[in-house]
Amino acid sequence: FITHGGHSSVVEGIFYRVPLLVVPYAWDQFRNAKTVELVSAGSALWKVDQDCAQSTIISVLNKAQTYRAASALLSEKMQQRASQKCASS
Repeated sequence: FITHGGHSSVVEGIFYRVPLLVVPYAWDQFRNAKTVELVSAGSALWKVDQDCAQSTIISVLNKAQTYRAASALLSEKMQQRASQKCASS
């Protein structure tokens, strides 16, 4: 999933266990891109040119299973927290 790295896009990608390719350009998107890389949910494209884009896309495709596994763990935690909040309401 190629995204600018807005909060909703990142949460949606992780929730649905989709590897992320974040192309940040403003505000919180840079922090969100770093977080995506930190939790192994995807990679960020920090320099937008043909060579960097190509190598980053190939890297995401090669690491897709790793990113899906990390996203799956995070997705489970998100779903557990949502069900806990519903149960306590």
